[in-house]
Amino acid sequence: MLIDEKGRLFGKVNIVDLIVVAVIVLGVLGVAYKYVKSSSSLFKKTEDLQIVFYNEDLPKYVADSIKVGDKVKDSVKNTVFGEVASVETDNSVVFAPNDKGELTQTTRPGYVSMKLTVKGKGIYTDTGVIFNNTDYYVGRSLELRAGNGVIWTRVSEIKRASEQ
Repeated sequence: MLIDEKGRLFGKVNIVDLIVVAVIVLGVLGVAYKYVKSSSSLFKKTEDLQIVFYNEDLPKYVADSIKVGDKVKDSVKNTVFGEVASVETDNSVVFAPNDKGELTQTTRPGYVSMKLTVKGKGIYTDTGVIFNNTDYYVGRSLELRAGNGVIWTRVSEIKRASEQ
């Protein structure tokens, strides 16, 4: 008989104990899988990277507060990208209707566009880069802290330092 009168499987193992052991083993395997999957970047080599952030309409005083050498990080995830390599500003880029009601490109007084180039270490992948186990890719928007400034910006370019 498969289960005897005492509830033992083949007369040797209690079926309840077997279920408990199976649940524990499956739990351990699930946690191990999740850990290995999420930390797969631990097994990849970091390299020198350049990531460029672009903001088309930023108060000039915020852009002026960011200096070469300032630390740059994602203010939400606290991911450090590296240091500011260059700050390039130009006229702000905004769109507004003209007298004919057509949407046209214009600028705003006291505002600038900014291209912020940052050098740091991360893991380069075919879909972007990984900093501190977080994926970043061209087009991603984020709140960025650079020096004393905070800006809502977008990743516009990612490349290896060796590709410059």
